[in-house]
Amino acid sequence: MKLTDDVAAPATWPGVCRERLAPEIARHPAVDDVAAAVGQVCAAALNGRPGAALADAALDRWLARALCAAGLRAAAEDFLARAHPAWSSTRRDAELELLSRRADGPGLMELALAGVVRPYETLCHSVRPAWKLDLWRLHAAHAPELWRRMLLRQALRHCGALFCGGRSALFLHRPPPPRGERDDLPDYARAVLAQLARERGWPACPAVCETRLQG
Repeated sequence: MKLTDDVAAPATWPGVCRERLAPEIARHPAVDDVAAAVGQVCAAALNGRPGAALADAALDRWLARALCAAGLRAAAEDFLARAHPAWSSTRRDAELELLSRRADGPGLMELALAGVVRPYETLCHSVRPAWKLDLWRLHAAHAPELWRRMLLRQALRHCGALFCGGRSALFLHRPPPPRGERDDLPDYARAVLAQLARERGWPACPAVCETRLQG
């Protein structure tokens, strides 16, 4: 389901936000402030555009972020468990770890709240933690090559804090390149991350892989 400004006028967004939360969470005294703050963000994001949509997952990330900021980490965890039962506990923990960060600057948080960067579960335990960088959501999937590289480089610099702790992996989510077209975007991502590893003194450079899978 997607929430649109056709069904939720700006004045009703706090109510929509409260309805997304479980009754046990909605009774907390701080939830009125959380719903009001996230409601303002939703109204600004849609900005009265007819037919503009906000996916449930995007709203849920904003709500979880606001709950964490209000000191309600346990409530945020319970909320994500109820709203996304298909997510494993490892996925939920990683989402909350990302959404509760405070000191990494606004760029990373904006990417996280938009779902551009998010935890990615892989069967290969040796490369955890793993993250997905969604070039579809970055609006770079079909952009001209130079623009695609610029967006990717900026996103990787914002995401640097995720890779500073040691071995990890980054999965690029994008469509397959057109047949016959030179495809060096993964190599370009590896080069950017190698440069960041040198600049920031990371103990290891993350592996760069590709995925066509949603999630």
